[in-house]
Amino acid sequence: MSAAGDADVHARMSARLAELHEELRRGEVQLRELVQRETALRESMLRISGAAQVLAELLEDAAAPDTAGPGNGATAGSGAADVPRVLTVT
Repeated sequence: MSAAGDADVHARMSARLAELHEELRRGEVQLRELVQRETALRESMLRISGAAQVLAELLEDAAAPDTAGPGNGATAGSGAADVPRVLTVT
């Protein structure tokens, strides 16, 4: 191959390498944006889930007969009012 041909191949390879680096940089930016969006969405879903659980518990308490007095509708002496309710979100 001639010197001119070698230079041409080298120039095309260098240009392609620059294009690949730019594509990689754009991909990394997009990935960071997607991770931020995922985090924000998970936080929103956690808030929504918590609000739904609170409303469900309020409806449950309102529907239960009030035989135990104030609390979560547990029967007297059961100790259930002392047990916190836990929500697991995955």
